[in-house]
Amino acid sequence: MQRQGVSSWHALPISTLVRLQPSGCPNQSLNLAGISAYSACVMKKSKWILIATLAVLAVMLVVGYVQFGWLFYRYQSTDCKERGKAHRARIERLERDARKVLKVGTHQEDVVRFFQENGLPVAFDKGESEYEYWGQIQTQGCAPSGCATDRAILRLSVKVDSTGTVVGDPVVHDSYRDCL
Repeated sequence: MQRQGVSSWHALPISTLVRLQPSGCPNQSLNLAGISAYSACVMKKSKWILIATLAVLAVMLVVGYVQFGWLFYRYQSTDCKERGKAHRARIERLERDARKVLKVGTHQEDVVRFFQENGLPVAFDKGESEYEYWGQIQTQGCAPSGCATDRAILRLSVKVDSTGTVVGDPVVHDSYRDCL
């Protein structure tokens, strides 16, 4: 028996609960076939809701790209492109010359001379068990989108033994600064 003034959903008859479903699906009787038809109706509506949501997200993505795509574009003038070509040519030349000159067995004096001839200040690092000569400079190139400036770093490193003789292949690394 239900107390006066207290509303409780479990006090309602089951037939009323079925009619209270907010899904918009037709009322079904409480037999097994009615429940499965009701479930199929709810699933069909859920599928359409998912499709509509994905369509809205796709439209938002396209509109966002159209409105804000200019943020990811970086104008590159002819001067910039020329600097970029010169930068790439310098990297390729440095890689080629380093492979020719800094072969395994090259002595310390030749390594230092190669760095100086190519305008790289030479530094010597001694790790725990490895030794390395390296040099890096800042150059100008033509940075890709996502970079604030055209400043680039060009680095050459080569592994050596404790006497300064080359024991590994030279590595040329370049990267742009101030990038995302």
